[in-house]
Amino acid sequence: SNEDYDKIIKLSDEFLKADSKDPEINRCNIVASIMKEDYKGAISKIQKMENFKKSYAFELIYCYYQLKRNDKALAFMNDVPDRNKTKGFWHVQAQLLRRVGKIEEATGVYEKQFISKKARMAGENAKEIRANYLACLSEKDPKAAISFAEKLDDNLWTYAIALNVASPYLETA
Repeated sequence: SNEDYDKIIKLSDEFLKADSKDPEINRCNIVASIMKEDYKGAISKIQKMENFKKSYAFELIYCYYQLKRNDKALAFMNDVPDRNKTKGFWHVQAQLLRRVGKIEEATGVYEKQFISKKARMAGENAKEIRANYLACLSEKDPKAAISFAEKLDDNLWTYAIALNVASPYLETA
């Protein structure tokens, strides 16, 4: 709850008075701000950190994305070396590219960073990533989306996948 995040922020602020550079306390403080949906506050905190492009790349692009500051997010995305990008960063990057109409690039990010790397398709976000990839693919090439979806095991099908595969056909009906 927001009250819990407020407590975390208040407590971490107290710890940071003693050691303002403590990376774990700073991360707790920033993540609590993000969880509270105080994206502007989180951005302000991140930008005060040394080497923030490496240490807080995901958090910063996520905040820009949530605030719909697409220009800032795109500029930052292009400024961060691939070696500093995490699974979460790649996912937000692909969503951002899709949001601004760069479907080809978004599809490419999903294919290169997720679909071709089985290990990255494991875990709690796999269904969401797969559904978002199919949304991009459906916009780019509906037949390819159907082909990809047909190869999925039944346990991987979700409502979002079915909707994304069908959406190009619903729009023409």
